[in-house]
Amino acid sequence: MEKLVFIGMLVFLAFVFIGILFWLRFRMKNTFENGVPVYDAPANNQTRTSKLSVGEYAVHIILILISAVIAFKVMSMFRHGAAPIGAAIITPSIMSLFNARRRTGKSWIGIVAVLMVFVFLMFVYIIIGLPDNAPPLKIDGTEIHLTETKISDLIDKEFEIYVSNGRHDYPNYNELLTTGSYTKYQGAGVSVPNGFKSYDSAVTRSTYLLVKKNVVLGCIGVYGDKRKSTELKDCVVTQVCFDSECTAVAKKYGISYNIDGIDLLKKLDENEFTKVFGKKIWLTPSEPRDEYLGHYGVQWGAGNNEFFWNHYFMNLDLDSNNDIVNFNFSSKIAAERLEEFSKDT
Repeated sequence: MEKLVFIGMLVFLAFVFIGILFWLRFRMKNTFENGVPVYDAPANNQTRTSKLSVGEYAVHIILILISAVIAFKVMSMFRHGAAPIGAAIITPSIMSLFNARRRTGKSWIGIVAVLMVFVFLMFVYIIIGLPDNAPPLKIDGTEIHLTETKISDLIDKEFEIYVSNGRHDYPNYNELLTTGSYTKYQGAGVSVPNGFKSYDSAVTRSTYLLVKKNVVLGCIGVYGDKRKSTELKDCVVTQVCFDSECTAVAKKYGISYNIDGIDLLKKLDENEFTKVFGKKIWLTPSEPRDEYLGHYGVQWGAGNNEFFWNHYFMNLDLDSNNDIVNFNFSSKIAAERLEEFSKDT
């Protein structure tokens, strides 16, 4: 519902701009200056009437593109309320093209139309934005793209999926594959219910285990379809979690964990981490640190565009030595966010 509200606002704004253009054209055709309609009267003091050369067009277009890039950069920094600033940045370069030759009131209509299109696109950017995709998590050299990588892709890369039998007996890490609490997925026979679900981040309480070389590497969450049940192999991965027990065993078998160049099995270099993720970091360890854990939170995507694009989250718990003891990499599906909102309202 809220997505339709935002789209409706943009459609309404488009009709308002179109209406303004028709009203402006009507007024200019019915307003006279020295017996000539303003629509046909000169609009500047330029006397040159020849056509612009290719070189002149190229210079003006380059200036407009540079202005547009700067305007969108400013908008990405300030976002809400930045449309007037963006328009002020790009207007001079457009007016430079306008005043390069003699123009009439008719030309003003074109300039106003271009500016309105630009302002409209800025509003689209502010309300809808662009997708902000998280980098892939690499486990043993295999990239896992949340909401894109399928279970079948992991199986093709020699990973195994173990499915909980639902007994909730919660075995210890070393017993996860030996107590009968989990069954190896054979590529068929496991149906994932429709809709999006947030999964438990604790490996020993998880629904699906990610296994390779008989080593439990962590747990995963999956998503099939908004309306119907889906076979597990056809589902996409929406969440990957692991803890210090997983990484301790992974190290013995030479299995790596990496995201955007950050080695997750080594002591976390906080300066490098901050440099890599920058403004995506929304939560940092408190100072002074707790006796045991420090926390980092990273997010991709923010604002109203959660109704249009998937959002991604990464949470890390650090011990006193800056080693990662808990890692949770998760996502929210935009289409399912709409369902959640409609239920809440």
